[in-house]
Amino acid sequence: MILDEIRSEDFENALKCIRKAVQISNAPDYPASVIKIQLEQHYTLEWMRNAVKNRYCVAAKEGGEVRGTGALVENELRNVFVDPDYQNQGVGKSIVQHLERKAMEKGFREVWLVSSITARNFYRHMGYSDIKDVQERIGDHVVTGYLMKKTVTTNKGS
Repeated sequence: MILDEIRSEDFENALKCIRKAVQISNAPDYPASVIKIQLEQHYTLEWMRNAVKNRYCVAAKEGGEVRGTGALVENELRNVFVDPDYQNQGVGKSIVQHLERKAMEKGFREVWLVSSITARNFYRHMGYSDIKDVQERIGDHVVTGYLMKKTVTTNKGS
């Protein structure tokens, strides 16, 4: 598995990975109409092109296929997704640890994120603590997310 910054030639593969994760992994936790909006209106090729302009975006690739993605804005993790066929194999952990190291290189000692319902336990396992619930309107639904943070250090095991 190679973890590297997303390039334009990765966009379609990365988007395919994200959309598959939303469609399969997130679907049990959200109404079908919310999943539909995310697939049809949010996670688009245009969104991907814009995201890489103001974020440090990475892809975990194997054999040229994108198995996971993640992004960092300052010290906030965003859009960490892993292809459902590769979940629970360390892909997400590698992406998060890589982005945490990038945040530390920028001088940050805390990393923040807003987790989906689906990923909350993953982030807790990675050492993130719940700060508060946050609400977002998606279509006709108010969706709950979780503001979380982690103190990162240069010590091993962080």
